[in-house]
Amino acid sequence: MDSTKCLIWPQYVSKIRPSEEAYMYYDTDSPAGPSYQVAKHGLENFQNYTEAERARLTTWLLDRRLQGEDAPLITQDVLEYVKAQPFMPVYKRASRLLQFLVQDISSHKVLLGHTVPYQYEDMFAWSESVHEGEVIYLLSYLADKNWIEFPNQDARSAYCRVTVDGIEQIKRAVIANDPAQAFVAMWFNKTTKEIFDEGIEPGIAAAGFKAVRIDRTHDAQDRNVDDAIIAEIRRSRFIVVDLTHDGKGERGSVYYEAGFAYGIGKHRIFTCRRDLTKTLAFDVNHYPILEWEQDKPEALREPLTQRIKARIGEGPLLASLHYRKNETLDIEEQ
Repeated sequence: MDSTKCLIWPQYVSKIRPSEEAYMYYDTDSPAGPSYQVAKHGLENFQNYTEAERARLTTWLLDRRLQGEDAPLITQDVLEYVKAQPFMPVYKRASRLLQFLVQDISSHKVLLGHTVPYQYEDMFAWSESVHEGEVIYLLSYLADKNWIEFPNQDARSAYCRVTVDGIEQIKRAVIANDPAQAFVAMWFNKTTKEIFDEGIEPGIAAAGFKAVRIDRTHDAQDRNVDDAIIAEIRRSRFIVVDLTHDGKGERGSVYYEAGFAYGIGKHRIFTCRRDLTKTLAFDVNHYPILEWEQDKPEALREPLTQRIKARIGEGPLLASLHYRKNETLDIEEQ
């Protein structure tokens, strides 16, 4: 195992273990650490990466680790996806930084009410920062919101205390955000089972997201349905609304979910069984609607995937999907 520079942040030292398909980097002090893999065919794309893009890639690595991957794989698809992402808003960077400060409390490394020690480099990935000055500014932002406080009133301190308001803010943020989730609002009936199983769910997955239907959540029987729907829509990146009904009247609950999603700024993608699209209410029939045939539910997959990519972009689960496909092809060729 050789020592070398971190590929993402060259000013830091890494340990590298090459393999046939990828390089595994074990980082001791890099913001990109503690470990990641880089597909060999994607190495050349790093040459044109700016500091801001490297910060976004570091954020992507962190998010994948939070989803359970020990050493996320960086492929050419990942690099292109990260490069196309917009800058993270300041409020979101501050919220993620607050999440970083709370994690030691959640794991009982720091007792409630005690100060949390930190180093600026450890906070780069969480706040998509590239300089200490950015971290100090974001810490000041959190202090102005009364989410943290500094014992000596100085944002340049090496420690701070998370307030009760800060704990509550993190609770709301965790409940309200899952960048990989897509909520599906539809009529729960045996006639729509196939379109979900063969069209909607795989179409969402192919775009890099996971589909959530309220009746299929693991604790569906233990939750207040209305509250659970609101919570899951808030948590989701976007919502797919299937307007199919039984022919005797439109489903008001689906319209309510679509309206609520619109009210809080969530993207909506509409689908409907072809023979029912002319019966839809005037407040949705002017939107682009993906139509599907009763006997061809699988035909909805590709149009839905392309609509999601065009309106929302590729989801965070897409890179691993590409890698699994490529890995399967390599095995078959051998």
